[in-house]
Amino acid sequence: MKYLKKILFAASLAVASLGFTSFSANAVLITQNIDSAILGTVAQVTVDVDDAFLGNGVLDSAFSPDAFTLVDISIIGLPSFLLNVIDLQFIVDGDNIFAGLEFFFIDADDLFPDAWAYQIQVDSFAPADNIIDIFDLNTFDPVYFEFGSTLSFGDATFVPEPSTFALFGLALAALGFRRRAS
Repeated sequence: MKYLKKILFAASLAVASLGFTSFSANAVLITQNIDSAILGTVAQVTVDVDDAFLGNGVLDSAFSPDAFTLVDISIIGLPSFLLNVIDLQFIVDGDNIFAGLEFFFIDADDLFPDAWAYQIQVDSFAPADNIIDIFDLNTFDPVYFEFGSTLSFGDATFVPEPSTFALFGLALAALGFRRRAS
């Protein structure tokens, strides 16, 4: 009987601790690099995709702006607080979120006195249309231009939801209690 009470106490403690986590986490964070065969990584974007929109097919930030939140972006090493983003669009397959971004477009300027403008477009289904265009905003002289299949998406990384951590912790606690009882 004492052993049964210990198990019930441990189970109730585990269930109570799950109340501190959210099983309805409101987002999946996707971080993905935009890579150039010549320059290396030219941009990195982190996007927050709302769980309510997952499983609804292709999600386009132009048509479903509530589905996404831009968390962070860097272009050629410039962090987001040094960029003035003029236009931004990305597409994600809501049925296959782990494929990462399928389309990405940004038009941005940096905030330096000798400002440069950046336009990057990467389309995984039309690699011939991929482009990076960097030009001087003061003289409109091109600084760098690259197009075609030399630009591509890097591997996407994901931040798991808090419920994953809760279930993992519960499993570890159960293994610990089982080992202790043996």
